[in-house]
Amino acid sequence: AFQLTNIARDIVDDAAIGRVYVPEQWLRSRGIPIDEIEDMRHRESLAVLAAELVETAEPYYDSAMQGLSALPLRSAWSVATARDVYRAIGRQVRAKGSHAWDSRVRTTSLQKVWFAARGAGVAIAARALPHSKRKQFLWNRGR
Repeated sequence: AFQLTNIARDIVDDAAIGRVYVPEQWLRSRGIPIDEIEDMRHRESLAVLAAELVETAEPYYDSAMQGLSALPLRSAWSVATARDVYRAIGRQVRAKGSHAWDSRVRTTSLQKVWFAARGAGVAIAARALPHSKRKQFLWNRGR
């Protein structure tokens, strides 16, 4: 989930330094040549692609909460906090649409403090919950 959000947020900046993390076929299907990702003419189409990446991340953000009770407290706190930080970034990318790349989307310091405090509470509360079964459609253990 975090990586999908990063890709959506940084797609234009990454392209500027020669890095493209979305399949060329996805770009082509939206009329965006791989060497024109930065071109302002493609911002509306790019916004649709970024919104799809953010939407794809959503079930993974939800699934991150399911494993918290299995983690040590500090790790659970970190995961719960990062989940909220990156989810907020993704939601901003989606909300800004074609303007998502006018300036870097980020969370404020105050938001981060709130997310850290909330993450601590969530991590502590997760200790009281039983481990839940993982949803198989989200991931499979490698063999």
